Amino acid sequence: MAKLEGIIYKAFDNYVVLRGFAEIGELAAISQKSDSYQRVADEGHKKRIIEFLKEGRYVYFPDIILACRAENYSLFRTQVGSDDDVDFKDAAFVKGLNVMHEYLPIKGHRARHARIEIEKDKKLFRIDGNHRLEPFDESIEWWYDLLKIPEEIENESDGEKKKGWLKHQATKYKENLSSKIVPYTIIF
Repeated sequence: MAKLEGIIYKAFDNYVVLRGFAEIGELAAISQKSDSYQRVADEGHKKRIIEFLKEGRYVYFPDIILACRAENYSLFRTQVGSDDDVDFKDAAFVKGLNVMHEYLPIKGHRARHARIEIEKDKKLFRIDGNHRLEPFDESIEWWYDLLKIPEEIENESDGEKKKGWLKHQATKYKENLSSKIVPYTIIF
């Protein structure tokens, strides 16, 4: 089960959103692309994204946008009301959502701290940011091409030893990049 925390509020009169920060690998694990509107990710582009993340200097991504279904969204939005205050009792419309009591002042509006727990069998849908998340869905073998392989490993005659080195290094590389914190928005 994944737990995401952030600030919840109603935006643009029609959308209840949760905004926060999380590990990019965790966002990939709890989400899936929708084949109905996501284009197929270009392999070269995915690799450039990983290289950009690895570089680490001046790395910043815009929010990764995910969608979460709410039970009876029309009533949920109406309950929130015109003051845009998502109350702790409104959390009943979204499985796993917990809205805290404290307010965070925003000029003209009220926002609250909230947490959502995403169960392993439930996936959020990717609205924007699929190309940034998709590399973390790939098998560990996909990551082999991103490694700088020393000459002694490249020339290794023992196939199992070479494969073990590749798997170990790719796993470390992927885990390191998976822990990078990125901004996200969940639209209910």
